[in-house]
Amino acid sequence: MVTGADSPIAVYVAAVRNDGVSESGDLGQRVDSAALADMSGGSELVVQNTSLSGTVGNDSASHVYSGDNLITGGSFAGEAGIPTVIQNSGSNVLIQSATVLNVQLKP
Repeated sequence: MVTGADSPIAVYVAAVRNDGVSESGDLGQRVDSAALADMSGGSELVVQNTSLSGTVGNDSASHVYSGDNLITGGSFAGEAGIPTVIQNSGSNVLIQSATVLNVQLKP
């Protein structure tokens, strides 16, 4: 682990420290591009393996009314983030869901 002035924490602190007005306004001192480049945690290889396994057995449903299953035009009004919809088609249904989000920030 890197310690001292080159540690990720020290670089972060230097980036947010405000020792007066810097060239970039009130954002604090700049961090050298080489220091930030050394902190890169990503790679071009993205591996995702999601395994869901479930069973439904020995279930019964009799005289069951599930109702309507509707998504209307305003269902996502004001939504922020990553909306997810999982709809159930009836009784005795196994619902499994997985979301994998890969975010890459590049200059």
